[in-house]
Amino acid sequence: SWHEGRFVFKSTRLETVLKQFARWYDVTVLYENESLKEILFTGNIRKYEDGSELLDILMDTNKIRFEQKENIVYVKEK
Repeated sequence: SWHEGRFVFKSTRLETVLKQFARWYDVTVLYENESLKEILFTGNIRKYEDGSELLDILMDTNKIRFEQKENIVYVKEK
């Protein structure tokens, strides 16, 4: 999937999803609560030039929200 410029996840923990995101977009991810790492995601998402588009898609789950300050992404409960 990375050859095609996509993130592909099947019942993948948020922590794993965001580790890939952090490497791709060169950011640091910090969690408000460790339990947020356990949220599962399934999806096939295009890699965007701007990582905020990917974060918006993940927020559509209504389980989490993100705040970004420079190159740090904070993961918070919704």
